[in-house]
Amino acid sequence: MQRLTNWQQLRVHPIFPQVYLETARNRGADPIGLLQRAGLKPGRDTFDDLDLNMAQMNSLVNAVIEATGNHGIGIEVGQSIPPTAFGSLGFAIVCSETIYEAIKTAQRFWNLAAQHLSVDVTMGSSVCEITVRSLIDLEDPFQQLILESAIAVFKRALELLSLTPSHETEVWFCADEPPYVDLCRQRLGKVRYNMSGNCFRFNSGVLTTKLPMRNPSGLKLAWAQCENEEAQLDWPDQPLLERIRNALEPGPGGYPGLEEISRRMGLSPRTLRRHLEADHSSFATLLETRKHQDAIRLLNDPELSIQDISTRLGYLDPANFTRAFRQWTGETPTQYRQRGKSLR
Repeated sequence: MQRLTNWQQLRVHPIFPQVYLETARNRGADPIGLLQRAGLKPGRDTFDDLDLNMAQMNSLVNAVIEATGNHGIGIEVGQSIPPTAFGSLGFAIVCSETIYEAIKTAQRFWNLAAQHLSVDVTMGSSVCEITVRSLIDLEDPFQQLILESAIAVFKRALELLSLTPSHETEVWFCADEPPYVDLCRQRLGKVRYNMSGNCFRFNSGVLTTKLPMRNPSGLKLAWAQCENEEAQLDWPDQPLLERIRNALEPGPGGYPGLEEISRRMGLSPRTLRRHLEADHSSFATLLETRKHQDAIRLLNDPELSIQDISTRLGYLDPANFTRAFRQWTGETPTQYRQRGKSLR
């Protein structure tokens, strides 16, 4: 996953500063004073129109923590944000047919909610795992608060849409246990620390749950709006090659094609090809590299069959996947798995 170096000017979705200030006010702090302490100009008392970049958000969060303490505020903020707070993305999520489609929609357009985070979804036969990774290097507590908020957002969304009780889910964090660990477990249920990733895990059986507000027409409109908003995103100083790599996330219909990626980048397919040629690359090369990386990651999950992995990577015939994997690595998927087991 590509890291974003010039991240300070990335925009922050307005719901995050709004809820941080509302949460701070509930804890007895003065939101206007917090904005001033962060070097920001106070706006209206509702705080629903704050347009902050990541550097400003960092200052605001630090001001909130100085005034109220941490005490799991990132989790509290995340649990206060429903899917509909994310505008077109939220509408697309709730209009999806099933939990599976809602998750893939959230993954596809997550950059509309948080450009600084990537979301990976691994769907095994028994456990579905949503992993959140930061694309920027921040110091704690801001880094951990961002991850806690994102995990809490996904958890609340699943519970709202599928009525899945908290005791049937599990949360993982890479960090050590914080002083507010009891509050985390009270709010999130099963929580484990010092783990290999920042993940939200739940029973895969939930994925087929039909959503009460599913609406194919509404979903189509919401996707179109999300694509328009995505094309207008500003990525300060991020090379086009990195943007394309980050956009090559597989969806329900497989990996996005050249025309779709071109549309997201605000370019014609011909212009995109020229840019890639100037970087001594091509769309086909980038796509093959991404499939290779995803194949390795999925094969490391013992719960996924070769057939499942083949389908997810867009190969209708597993034999074609085996042939491609052999070209990438010199061995078949089965041989790769067997070799991995022998090294454990």
